Amino acid sequence: MGLILAVGSQPELIEMITVAVRETDYQIHRVKDPGKVPHVVESVHVDAVIVDIHETGKTITGMDVAEAIREQGNNETIVIAVSDESADKYVALAAGFDAFLVQPFDFSRLRATLQMYLSEAGMTLRT
Repeated sequence: MGLILAVGSQPELIEMITVAVRETDYQIHRVKDPGKVPHVVESVHVDAVIVDIHETGKTITGMDVAEAIREQGNNETIVIAVSDESADKYVALAAGFDAFLVQPFDFSRLRATLQMYLSEAGMTLRT
C-alpha cells in the first residue's frame, strides 16, 4: 500500500483528496502543519504530497514544502501544489513542485495528475 500526504487544515481539501484516491491501494495521511512534512517524508516512504500552498505552519509555509523535501535529497516523492489562485502556478513550479492544481478541482483531474506522475516514477494509482 502506498502513502499520500495531504497537507492543509481545510477539511474540504482533505475530503477531495480522500475521495479521489478511494478504492486504490493508497492510504491518505493528513498533516496540518507544513513544517512537519519534511520529517514525515524522511521517516517513512511517501509516494506523493499534495499541499495547500497557502497553508502556514510553525516553521515553514505550504509553498516551502517542495524545497524542503528536495533539500533532503529526495527527488522521488511527487509534490503537488494546490491553490485557489491560478496566478500561483508559476511560482509553485519554480519552487520545485511537480504539478499544480487550481481549487476547486474535480476528482478525475486529481486522479489523472497523480496517475501521470506516479506512472512516470514507475508506480501506479492501483484500483
